[in-house]
Amino acid sequence: MNIQIITKRPEEKNMSEVTKEYKKRLSGYCNLKIVEKADSQKAYKIFVNAKNKYITSEDLAKKLSDIMIDGNSDIAFFTGEKPDNTDYDFTLTSLEASEDMKLCMLLEQIYRAFKINNNEAYHK
Repeated sequence: MNIQIITKRPEEKNMSEVTKEYKKRLSGYCNLKIVEKADSQKAYKIFVNAKNKYITSEDLAKKLSDIMIDGNSDIAFFTGEKPDNTDYDFTLTSLEASEDMKLCMLLEQIYRAFKINNNEAYHK
């Protein structure tokens, strides 16, 4: 599976380290790219800033599984501006957060989803 996260580049050094760590953790599950502009038109598009549409980690795991079962091998998560023609949307938190923090939370949730889908332990 190929996953793109379309967002601003991390501005804070600490967030850059967090990003590197999650890229390493996710490398066993998917090909992950963090970019500022989407480079795949065929990707399943998920907008991550929809207000009042909360999902659980289990919901996200099921959604990723369903996307793969439907034959989509490319997923694009958008954290900034909503693109045209999104396929799905949800929110990570009702709190205001910087783009760096949203990226960190999204990476953690994607990692958690893969752990759930592979029946692997994950400390809560």
